Amino acid sequence: MPFVNFRALRSAIPIKRLLDRWGWKATTRLIGHAERGRCPLELHHDPQGRSFSVQHVEGGWYCHCCRAGGDVIDLFARKSGLALHEAAIQLCEMFVVDLPELPGTGKRNG
Repeated sequence: MPFVNFRALRSAIPIKRLLDRWGWKATTRLIGHAERGRCPLELHHDPQGRSFSVQHVEGGWYCHCCRAGGDVIDLFARKSGLALHEAAIQLCEMFVVDLPELPGTGKRNG
């Protein structure tokens, strides 16, 4: 199983790229770089489409209906039904990102 540097991966793939790929549209722009819209997890019915909030600068999200949140890897894992490690590897493949180097070795893995 290849090593995945989650911190480096979070920096390499902004949450906005994943949401754009899914066609997610904000219904409300909040102060700063935050937005709200319909939850992309589609686990509930939200008629106003404002339960999901995303903080683009911090790379975090939270759904007030699902009561779930996290980062780009957590969001992809939840939507795909994958474990975090497998979701991270698939994100690398989807966005053509090399698996980050092993710390202190200068070697790539995978």
